[in-house]
Amino acid sequence: MVSPLRLLLASCTVCFAADPVLDLRLNDPSGLITSNGVSAITPAMTSATATIASGNGGRIQPTLEPGAGKTPATFKELSDASLGAFLQMSQPADSAAKNIGVAILPASGATSLSAIYKGSNTFDGGFDFFFRLQKDTTEGLPRMVFHSRLGPFEIGLKASPKQDGIELTFLTKESILERVDTKSGPKSVVYGKIANPVPLESGELYHLAVLFKTAADGVVTIEVYVEKGVGDIHPDATTGLNTSVDFKITKPAAESPVVGRSTLTLGAQEFAQTLDLALFRIYAPAPKVFPGLAAKK
Repeated sequence: MVSPLRLLLASCTVCFAADPVLDLRLNDPSGLITSNGVSAITPAMTSATATIASGNGGRIQPTLEPGAGKTPATFKELSDASLGAFLQMSQPADSAAKNIGVAILPASGATSLSAIYKGSNTFDGGFDFFFRLQKDTTEGLPRMVFHSRLGPFEIGLKASPKQDGIELTFLTKESILERVDTKSGPKSVVYGKIANPVPLESGELYHLAVLFKTAADGVVTIEVYVEKGVGDIHPDATTGLNTSVDFKITKPAAESPVVGRSTLTLGAQEFAQTLDLALFRIYAPAPKVFPGLAAKK
């Protein structure tokens, strides 16, 4: 049974919605990728203005890192009733690509994940995307990996090989990150703890959201939410909290003027795998709700 609070929140999504600073749908507006598939990155796909997404705040381009296999990896632009338009990235078992994926290229620091870092060791914001993983075996999990810069910091996400959700890594160049639940002292990296297993099933759609917040005492919290389907994620009420970490920054981090790009890729596996990606958004400040996906062509 759905709780009354959850029903109330679902009926009032617009009450809590915040406009994302970057909002990109992978619908290939210039026709660079076809439904028949492409297996090579052309100059037209990587020019200074090229994009395979429409929206605001930046661009998205395909990425392909050569591998040792013989079978080409492919990009396809497809559409279905649940996701609307989406990009499908296919990695065969004997892949000629080490990695296949996308690069999210923000137009400026104000529309990048760096906008979540407010300076003075304070974070306020989040990002989300909608995806589907598929594989041709009952064993293992597609090797989905996300990476991005946030000013002087970096964040990494990857699908857990134990199939219990998303692994979280947060790091910087200095040993200034100290978890609040241990006494191991400052480190240059902290890892998220699986708070609630969320098995990632082949062929299912998922909404993934990452929330950054800073408490009055300086404790930084990063939370990863994973919900099956394409509905809203309400951090205050959802059961989809998968991974989280709480830490303090023991001294000011060195400022970084770099506007980092984000990448979402599939790494080579011993089995065939695909990643479908429909929409990527960045919020700064953090939203009260990460809205669901309204399927559009």
